[in-house]
Amino acid sequence: MDQSFLLVNKGTKYTIIVPSSLAYGATGGGPIPGYAATRFDLEVVDIIHPKAGAAAPATAAKK
Repeated sequence: MDQSFLLVNKGTKYTIIVPSSLAYGATGGGPIPGYAATRFDLEVVDIIHPKAGAAAPATAAKK
């Protein structure tokens, strides 16, 4: 999903659909049933570029 953020500009509206295998899987979670795809409707309000020489943000561990 990180790659999708490289393709958008300020003011862009788009939808990301995450398949169940990458979201909640067979068991689901809370009100989300198993095997449910997850939909995110996004709008890029602003883009803030990191300062030159700034440390990269920590990333989540990949499974």
